[in-house]
Amino acid sequence: RSAAAVARQEQQELSRKRKQFRGELVQSRMLVATVIYEKARSYPADSEQRNRLLSEAAEKYANLFEKYHRWLAGLYARLYQGRCYHALGELDKAIGCFEDLIIQDGHAPAFRTLISKAYQAQAECYLDQTKYDEVIVKCGGWIESRQGIQASDPDWLGVKFQLAVAHQRKAAQLEQNSQRRRH
Repeated sequence: RSAAAVARQEQQELSRKRKQFRGELVQSRMLVATVIYEKARSYPADSEQRNRLLSEAAEKYANLFEKYHRWLAGLYARLYQGRCYHALGELDKAIGCFEDLIIQDGHAPAFRTLISKAYQAQAECYLDQTKYDEVIVKCGGWIESRQGIQASDPDWLGVKFQLAVAHQRKAAQLEQNSQRRRH
């Protein structure tokens, strides 16, 4: 073999190792943020420590998203950042994080799973705000698009569940309004 072929092979091997190490670094950083998030969840809901840790985790996830927004791991960081904001009660920030994911191209199966998770999480925020029509329109549209998702996929079922909850709560709200008008 020629020296050029050996050099090319060595460069390919170095490139492969660099890519592997970069992936492991991103994964390690995600795990650090996730440990902080999970630790925060171990504190009472109104605790100052919980809120401080959730804010810290949200910041770490934001940094990961900013740096790796073209990688699937970076997009998952955005999902978890939104979950931190949801837990902090910062629903508009959470909804924005989830919307960043919902607008992604959903052709690859890994992206469809992520997008389903984002729809489900965003729906939870809208339900907390009693914006039932938002859930019905957004989740209903995603369900109608189906985009190759298996009907038994847990994330897909989660979106369908949130849609059902929105319909149920809206029906209850309409019934309450109807009863008030009668009295």
